[in-house]
Amino acid sequence: IIKSTLWLLLLHRHTVSSMEHHQHANFSPLLCNGNFSMNCVPLNVADVKSSVYVVPCGKCQVLTETVNFVGGLNVEGHLQILPPVNVTSELSIQAPFIFVQGKLTVDMESVSFAERRGSIHIELVEGNGTDIQMVPHAENSIACGDPTWC
Repeated sequence: IIKSTLWLLLLHRHTVSSMEHHQHANFSPLLCNGNFSMNCVPLNVADVKSSVYVVPCGKCQVLTETVNFVGGLNVEGHLQILPPVNVTSELSIQAPFIFVQGKLTVDMESVSFAERRGSIHIELVEGNGTDIQMVPHAENSIACGDPTWC
């Protein structure tokens, strides 16, 4: 159980992946993600509603615009966050929590994105004051002792 709280994250270049931390809490890399070689499609911010937004396992989505994940973010697949092209622009992401069961990539220095010079601002904002329970992907449903939440 995670208490909603206020945090500020400033990221320059980082990847978070369940592949790197699979020994923690008996979690295993999700087989539906293979080796994360899937093609990426743009994340449509119009699809972000008040419930938890899930990047599905086996899918890759690219975020290139500001979004408020009001209900939180659960990355089961791969979410790639790209900085804006304009150096004076900022991509802002707000969420009361971010769960990474797959892979989250924030890469400001990649050669393929050298023309992107804007900044990325990720802010974990205070939620509605209720406890948040992480629901593990079905492949890891026994990792927390209770198959319905951690």
